[in-house]
Amino acid sequence: IAGAGDREEITIDAPQASRTHLYVDSATLNGKKHNSSWADGSLVRRGGSLSFEVSDRANTGWATDPGTLPH
Repeated sequence: IAGAGDREEITIDAPQASRTHLYVDSATLNGKKHNSSWADGSLVRRGGSLSFEVSDRANTGWATDPGTLPH
């Protein structure tokens, strides 16, 4: 996604995504493990990369920690 104004470029990648591999198994944000199902506005303001590993089954342990909820 190319930014406009003060926004930077965002790269979103899920190379294994397919009709059968549509569940998020894990994620990285700017190369670091990301255990949350959301990203704050800094991703839009500063840009960065968000990468997903996907699976054919739901990972019921990913992004379930109450401490990762938006506040």
